[in-house]
Amino acid sequence: MLVTNAVHAVEVPPSIVWSRTYAGDGIDKAGAVIQTRDNGYLLVCSEYFAPNNLQTPTGIFYLLKVDSTGNQQWNRTYAGTIFGEEQNVVQTADGGYAVVAGYQNNFLLLKIDPSGNQQWNQSYTETGTCAASIVIQTRDEGYALAGVSNYDYKPSGIHYTAWLVKTDSRGNQQWNLTLGEGEANSLIQTSDGGYALAIDHNFMLVKIDSNGKMEWNQTYGNGDKNKVSSVVQTSDGGYALGGCMWLRTNGGGTNVVILKTDTRGKTQWTQYYGEGAAFTMTNTTDGGFAIAGSKLIKVDAEGNSQWEIDLNGRANSLVQTQDWGYSTAGRAAKQAWLAKIERDSALSSTIPSPTASTSSSPSATDYPTPTAFPSPTIPEFTTLAFLALAVAVCVVAVAVKIRLRLTG
Repeated sequence: MLVTNAVHAVEVPPSIVWSRTYAGDGIDKAGAVIQTRDNGYLLVCSEYFAPNNLQTPTGIFYLLKVDSTGNQQWNRTYAGTIFGEEQNVVQTADGGYAVVAGYQNNFLLLKIDPSGNQQWNQSYTETGTCAASIVIQTRDEGYALAGVSNYDYKPSGIHYTAWLVKTDSRGNQQWNLTLGEGEANSLIQTSDGGYALAIDHNFMLVKIDSNGKMEWNQTYGNGDKNKVSSVVQTSDGGYALGGCMWLRTNGGGTNVVILKTDTRGKTQWTQYYGEGAAFTMTNTTDGGFAIAGSKLIKVDAEGNSQWEIDLNGRANSLVQTQDWGYSTAGRAAKQAWLAKIERDSALSSTIPSPTASTSSSPSATDYPTPTAFPSPTIPEFTTLAFLALAVAVCVVAVAVKIRLRLTG
C-alpha cells in the first residue's frame, strides 16, 4: 500500500466565475446540486441540519431551479426532512427529477416533472426512524435509495444503521438490504450492474450485486474522526474514496484524503492534501478527481495535486460542468450558496478547447466541423461541348476508314 502526501500544484488554478446565495424561510444551505440538461442547475435547499432534527415527524425542503448564470427560474416547497448531503437529487431519463428525504420516520422518494410539479411519491419503512439521503436512477430506469434506519439521537452520541432500497420505475420496492452500523454517504451503480456504497463507519466501502446481495466490504479508517463522503468508480474498474482522516502527522488533525482501491477494494494508494475537511468528490474527464470542502482541489489519476482554490463557503456538492469547469453548492454567509468555476486548465491536454460561446456549456458551434473528404466529381459537359466531341469522334473515324482503304 502506498501512502503519501500529494505533490504541490502544477497547473494554473481556475477562477470563480460567479457566486450566488439564496435566502428564504427555511433556506440556509444547499445540500445538493446537479447540472440540468438546459445547462442550468437544480439545488436542494433546506435549513441547516442539527443532529436531533430528524426526530421531527415532518419538515420542509425546497427545490430551486436556476439558469446557467445562477438566476432563479422557479422554486417549489415539499414536505420532508433533508438528512445528509450531496446526492439527494438526480435528473431522470424523462427530463424530470427524483429527490429523497425523510418523512414521518420513513424513506421518502418524490418524482418531479421538469417544472417542479410532483408526479408521485413512495415511502419505505424499516426499523425506527429512517431518512433517505441518496438517490440514483438505475439502468433499468428504477431507483436505488440509501440512508439511515434505526436512527437514535442521545446526548451520548448518535447511532444509526445504513439501509439500501431498490425500486422499479414507479418507486415500487423490489428489494432492500441492511448494511450495518453507519451512514451511507455515497452510492453508485457499478459497471457490472451492481452497487458500491461509501459508509462513514470506519471509512467503509461496500460492494453489492445487482440482486441486493453483499459481495464484500472493506474498511480503511480506525476511528469516528474518519469520514468518507464520496465513492466513484475508476476506468480500471476499481474505486476512489474521498473524505477526511485524522492524522498525527502531515500537520496533525483532520486531513483531506483520497484513497484508491482495486476492483476488490484493496488499497492501491492514499494521498493527503493538508488539514481540512472534504464533503464531496467527483471524477473528472481526464481520469483524475476533484474534491471539495472549504477548498476545491484537483488531482490527477494518481492523486497528485494539480491545483487548489479557496471557495469562500462550505461545499456540500460538486459537479464537473459541461464546459469542463465545476460548480459547487453548499452554505456561505448562513445562506444556500452556488458557485461556478471556470474551465479547468488541467484538462487542456485531454479535451479540445471550445471556441468562444455565449453559452455556459459547449454547443454544436463550439466544435470545429470535421474536415470532409470531397466526393469524386464527374466533369460537367455543356450541349455544345458534347456536339464538338461527337463531331471530333466522327472525323477521326472517317479518317481511319479512308486510311484503311488506301493501304488495302
